Amino acid sequence: MTRTAESPAPLRRRLRAVVVVAALAAVVAALVAPTFAPAQAVLPTDGLVAHYAFDETSGTVAHDDSGNGKNATLVGGSTWAGADGVTLNGANGSFVQLPNNITAGLAASTVSLWVKMDATQPGAFMIVAMGNPVTTTGTGYFALVGNGNLRATTTSTNWSLEKSTTAPGPLARGVWKHVTYTQTAGATGTGTLYIDGVQVAQNAAMTPALAALAGGVTTANYLGRSTYAADGYFKGSIKDFRLYNRALDATEVSRLAEGDTTLVRAATLPALASAAVVDAAAGTVTLPLKPGTDVTALAPAFALHASGTISPASGSTQNFTSPVTYTVTGTRGDVRTWTVRADVVNAPAVVGAFSDPTVTKVGGGYWMYASGAGGVVAFSSTDLVTWQNRGVVLGAGSVGWAPGGVGSPVLAEKNGGYYLYFSARAPGTYYSDVVSIGVATAATPAGPFVDTLGSPLVRPSDYPQELGTPSIATDSDGAAYLLYGDNSTLDRYHPRSLTAAPLAPSMTAVGTPATLLSEGTGAGAYASAGSSFVRDGVVYVVWTGKNGTGSAIWYSRADSLTGTLSTPAILMKDAGGRGITGVGHASLVEDGGEWFVAYQRESTGNGASRREIAMDAVDFTPTGDIVEVTPTLAGIGIGIG
Repeated sequence: MTRTAESPAPLRRRLRAVVVVAALAAVVAALVAPTFAPAQAVLPTDGLVAHYAFDETSGTVAHDDSGNGKNATLVGGSTWAGADGVTLNGANGSFVQLPNNITAGLAASTVSLWVKMDATQPGAFMIVAMGNPVTTTGTGYFALVGNGNLRATTTSTNWSLEKSTTAPGPLARGVWKHVTYTQTAGATGTGTLYIDGVQVAQNAAMTPALAALAGGVTTANYLGRSTYAADGYFKGSIKDFRLYNRALDATEVSRLAEGDTTLVRAATLPALASAAVVDAAAGTVTLPLKPGTDVTALAPAFALHASGTISPASGSTQNFTSPVTYTVTGTRGDVRTWTVRADVVNAPAVVGAFSDPTVTKVGGGYWMYASGAGGVVAFSSTDLVTWQNRGVVLGAGSVGWAPGGVGSPVLAEKNGGYYLYFSARAPGTYYSDVVSIGVATAATPAGPFVDTLGSPLVRPSDYPQELGTPSIATDSDGAAYLLYGDNSTLDRYHPRSLTAAPLAPSMTAVGTPATLLSEGTGAGAYASAGSSFVRDGVVYVVWTGKNGTGSAIWYSRADSLTGTLSTPAILMKDAGGRGITGVGHASLVEDGGEWFVAYQRESTGNGASRREIAMDAVDFTPTGDIVEVTPTLAGIGIGIG
């Protein structure tokens, strides 16, 4: 639901005075901002089979930006290199593995990439290879060969039947060069080789097509490795690799070589709390601003392509109480609109090595518990705005049966005392190191909490799960339940699930558990961290689940905790355009008729990417559905004392 000026969401009324003007302006701007259509791509996308920008910063997965799910994998000494894509060290075992059978169906094709060959590159090598390993005869391959004169070659067997489109000279070393090869369909297609967008060679008798390589069954699909075991490995850098199922024309190839001339590459401003977040796919730029920044007069400067121009002018002063639309004009009259918003950074409730937050109302105040390096850490607040760190309330070494540490805490108040439920690593019957659920008690929410049972409350030897992320749930009839999840794959025969077990009046024993959610493969499938709350007699179950390649917090509704859950819907998902990813482990709390969600995330809002616990406002429709929450940098104005 899009909020309008006629139906604004309630704003948090307790923003700190030092940031109230700027923060309120930023929040109101976000709530009433008009929606702009996504910018139109000027680079060719028709027929795109796979696209690897190689702009990741960690891990070994190179994500396919075409949307076709053909992710690639970095192998050996391959490393991310920021703006330089992926760097291959030339040693045995350093390459990028493309998906199997990536050439299937490519009767016509285009292979395009930016490549920077190291000046010391030795021997025979292939920059790109797609086909199958060659031992003696072989079943064919396509290759972009870099030693000698640059050439694109195809063969149905091995080198003896190669057909090549060969440049008049070698590819320059030590500098970035854009290389594209296109091949038209047909028994003998026309192959055309381009360097930096300029045609350098053509062969009208190229065969076979990529689709004909071993009938489309190929496993030796590489960047930086040859189909011949005796050849060397590529040494240098590669970025922006694209594979199409058609032969691009010369104009399209020129565009690829030139790059997107309507792209905003970066934005700078003295008031930035961290680097601006540019989302090229969405056509948005987010300016994370230092607390107290006046958003009514900002003059961001934009880095563009050398031939690009922008309006309003780069460096001109604009009022950012609402997002500002900029228009970038590139070569050939290409025009793209960009939506630039300013967000005052004031969101984190807790910054640092904390995770797994739960918030509980106690008397007239609030207590937040989280996992920390020393065990369970507590924070208290009277208004959900200013939080005081109360230190470790259940130490990592204070639970005798859990030498592996404690975490994922949640508080319950009953019987005149306080019960803290937690996950802990402990010796198990089936495994040497498993996660169980424990309970500790204290006279006050500030602790210290003391292990109550001297053993787990629930453990995998009782129920075949590795247990984690406990939560306290109250059913529509007031009955108390312990929620916990199987958040591991230790028991490969038992899928991840969210379980509810009735709590005894003593709060230190549970009844027969029932499964609420089970792991699946579709959107909304349970992954971890379940919780629950009741609003207007309706039970809401919340969990962290799958959402494509990103993270999301999902919810369902039911008349009772063990009743039939509604179709899952998204409560919150990653906001990559604002530098916010990894959202999860949600805990909802009500205050004076307003609802808020505490959750963990990774954010670049205050500098380098970091783990933090944030809070945002939650709205409901008249029918009780949750309005999808967009994670913000402005938050609800909370800080830590």
